[in-house]
Amino acid sequence: MNVSDDPTVDAFWTILSNTEAITINQDYAGESGTLFWESDELTFFTPCGWWLQNCTYASQMYWSKRLSNGDVAVLM
Repeated sequence: MNVSDDPTVDAFWTILSNTEAITINQDYAGESGTLFWESDELTFFTPCGWWLQNCTYASQMYWSKRLSNGDVAVLM
């Protein structure tokens, strides 16, 4: 994502500035998160990654993360 492009930033601002998501991201309780389910359907991205390579990932993924207060956050 080009964060120097105003229309792109405007389109994604509610995600980028989501304080609840940022709080969960910054809460480290010994693990960064665990993938516990992914679909067989794949989605192809180009370019992606640090070296602008092509990437294929599961179209749907479910992740969990234990939080420092004992709760568990789930990303679907």
